[in-house]
Amino acid sequence: MRCHIVLLACWPSIVAAYWEQGGSSSADRMKSDPYTQAMEMSRRAKLDPNLMRNDPDHFKKMFGQLAVEQNQHKAMEETKNVKPEDKCMVCNGVVVEFEAMLAERHQSKKRAQLAVLEVLDDICHLDRYEFQDPVKLNERRETSRKYGGIAPPVFANGCKQVVDLWNQDDDYETILVKGGPSANMHESLRNKACSEVCSGLDVLIKVQGDTLVREGQEGQCADPSKKKKKKKKESGPTFKIND
Repeated sequence: MRCHIVLLACWPSIVAAYWEQGGSSSADRMKSDPYTQAMEMSRRAKLDPNLMRNDPDHFKKMFGQLAVEQNQHKAMEETKNVKPEDKCMVCNGVVVEFEAMLAERHQSKKRAQLAVLEVLDDICHLDRYEFQDPVKLNERRETSRKYGGIAPPVFANGCKQVVDLWNQDDDYETILVKGGPSANMHESLRNKACSEVCSGLDVLIKVQGDTLVREGQEGQCADPSKKKKKKKKESGPTFKIND
């Protein structure tokens, strides 16, 4: 056990990434950076000798989460340059996610300015669009794929750029506070909030089920993390050779 604690103490400082700083509660700890989480888990293991017996995957989770966060940081650094066409799609997706988060956090039908600003502060967190199990690293979900098939790091970077644009103009805040009908995945609000981002682009975004696709892209936006069923090979006719 001591060797794990020493190793964590020597772990290099991780570059700030895409988590929220938290306090000392269990909920806040899950929002803190992975290095802080690892140190907290290490202290718990030192103080509670039954921890490893009760949770055999304790250190797998700890180091797995560190690996996940480092991979996320690398992916975000490599995808900062978002294509204008992708940013247009991201903007539309952000509006849909914005409405979903607003409904999740604030049950009141009244759309308060503070509630809108709180959602915008958190909406671009990469963890909302990508989940990877820290123990079973092959198990992952990429919910951003339902918006034009865009990869989570690209979506999160595009989201930051869209929200930065909105923060520069009070008119966008007014638009978001006012809202609009939910029909066609909030099409009216998407058109208003993304008018500048999508201006001059030959991009037509359509609703397909619970996803958004570019025209001509229908059926091409499946989450690659989902395994496809293999087609059974059809056996050919058999022939019997008489002696």
